Amino acid sequence: MSEENSFLFAEYAHPVLSKGKIKRNRLFLLLLYVIVGIAYVSFFAAVKIPQVIAILPLLLWILVHYTWRLVSFEYFVRVESGTVSFGKLRGKKQSVSFTCQAKELICVKKKSLLSKDALREATLLDFRYDPAADCYAALLTREERSVVILFAATDAVLTAMRYYNKGVEK
Repeated sequence: MSEENSFLFAEYAHPVLSKGKIKRNRLFLLLLYVIVGIAYVSFFAAVKIPQVIAILPLLLWILVHYTWRLVSFEYFVRVESGTVSFGKLRGKKQSVSFTCQAKELICVKKKSLLSKDALREATLLDFRYDPAADCYAALLTREERSVVILFAATDAVLTAMRYYNKGVEK
């Protein structure tokens, strides 16, 4: 039986909103596309080979295809067989950034309920799709260092985490 059909498998993914750093990077890429187009046309017009300008749409499409994915992705949290994974989805490709066992989690609760000292002294991993949204914080210890993971989740994900670790609050 595959993990997706299991009752204890849960996954939540949400596209990152265009705010803050992501918005700035998107605007930078749009400006880059315009500058590349103007420079390309200017160069071949100055060299007096205007026929080459006809492939500009193809070159811009290639540029957009390979660079826009850097600012267009989804964060995900997945619980399967007692393992909690956090990472990014870019189309069909996924990259897992952090993995831990659900038993390792000291607590999982709303970020607003976590003490400020725990947030200040720990290594912070941010997997929120919106920096302003209310989210959950998972606290664990790795190599004698506290790690706080900020993430968004659904009830199914929290229920699956709670099955493996009773320190998970809804």
